[in-house]
Amino acid sequence: MHRIALSLIVGLAGLSPLWSQEPVIWVASPWQHVLRSSEPGEAESAEIVAGRNEYEPLRVIIRAGVEALANVRVEASALTGPEGRIDASNITLFREHYINIDKPSHASNAPTGWYPDALIPILGDIWPKWTPEDGIDDSHSGERLRRMVQDRHVNSLCVPFAYRTEPEKCRDYLRDMAAYLRSKGWLDLAYIYMEDEPNNAEQYEIVRQQGELIRESGIKRLCTEQTIPF
Repeated sequence: MHRIALSLIVGLAGLSPLWSQEPVIWVASPWQHVLRSSEPGEAESAEIVAGRNEYEPLRVIIRAGVEALANVRVEASALTGPEGRIDASNITLFREHYINIDKPSHASNAPTGWYPDALIPILGDIWPKWTPEDGIDDSHSGERLRRMVQDRHVNSLCVPFAYRTEPEKCRDYLRDMAAYLRSKGWLDLAYIYMEDEPNNAEQYEIVRQQGELIRESGIKRLCTEQTIPF
């Protein structure tokens, strides 16, 4: 079987040995166990090998420093190697969701902490641009969004503002986005994925705040819950 070896180079902006103070970007094998508390690795590139019509994963991990990161975006360019090229349209990006495990399985010796769980597709700048002054502008994304609706039929809508600190911006954005989706006949196909598997009072309060703002817009809400047998 003819195989192609490709090398992906990831830019390491702000890399510092004082990783606890500055953001760090590093590359990990899909089989490497990485918790939120894991120390960053040293890999700056990854080589992937796959045959025709195969899928091969890799992970890029971004760790914030002492301050939280906002508006973090990832884009993939074409992959190139000595045997050819794979266009960026063939690359699918996912965002990792984490779940807090405070009581591991009886058969496991793994520590407690935040573990990687669901993979959420990242579709890039598929959603229309929005500003408080001008509202929705889909001049650059309308066709991509239409194709996404045809191909995937449903998708998670990300809110680009913080529910707690910018509730009015969230409310205005959701109102305008709901009106836009309704005008296209797509409102029933979109939803917002809220706080992942809340399991304490603080997280439930976040869900309550998120849900109240989203409900006003008419956009569907999705919140998954961790089931705990008694």
